Amino acid sequence: MRILIVEDNNISSKIMERILSGYGECVTVNNGEEAVAIIKSSIDDNNYFDLVFLDIMKIPNGDGKMVLSNIRTLEEENQCETRASIIMTSSLDNE
Repeated sequence: MRILIVEDNNISSKIMERILSGYGECVTVNNGEEAVAIIKSSIDDNNYFDLVFLDIMKIPNGDGKMVLSNIRTLEEENQCETRASIIMTSSLDNE
């Protein structure tokens, strides 16, 4: 299974990667632009991501809702037979 983690908090992304690496190959990016680019590349290479953990809060170069919309648009435009399962995540602190 290929897993994409989109998280701008380094601690959260490392925890997620540690937990999820037992289930498949994990790729981590920390902003919306990188997330869309890597999804596009995976579609072009026919090496799709099965699962995406996407920070719903504001991340550099976008937010989770915008990235989700862009991913779904790419999948539709490229007539992908399977679409990635996407789980929206959030980590908040008390600052």
